Amino acid sequence: MTPSEIEEAAIQVKAGLVATLGLTDVSILDSAAWYREQFSVSGNWDSWIWETVSGRDYGTRENHFAGFVVFGDRLGKASAGIVELALRTGRPVLVWNNSLRTVRSIKPVDASDMTSGWAIESASDIGS
Repeated sequence: MTPSEIEEAAIQVKAGLVATLGLTDVSILDSAAWYREQFSVSGNWDSWIWETVSGRDYGTRENHFAGFVVFGDRLGKASAGIVELALRTGRPVLVWNNSLRTVRSIKPVDASDMTSGWAIESASDIGS
């Protein structure tokens, strides 16, 4: 996604979170920005994925993220790793595809395709 597409998607997701979940304090961090900030500290992909999903702020002890939103029905390897770990640990994962849906599972469709080799297998309307 281009920076303007990311910005527009973030606006739409925020509006969707407010409308469907009633959230009022929503902030969204683009995964590329998080990658630039944390990957070198983590040292490798597995550690970065773990820190993204399970890591906590040193000062507040709060999780770095309350939940995760992916865009579209296909994921790359790192995003799939984040979604898989989040689902395993009971963290909320949503997919935005012009509406917000709760992700229940993902599946590999072509594990050799690092940019879109995993797919949303099951998603349902929020609250279902």
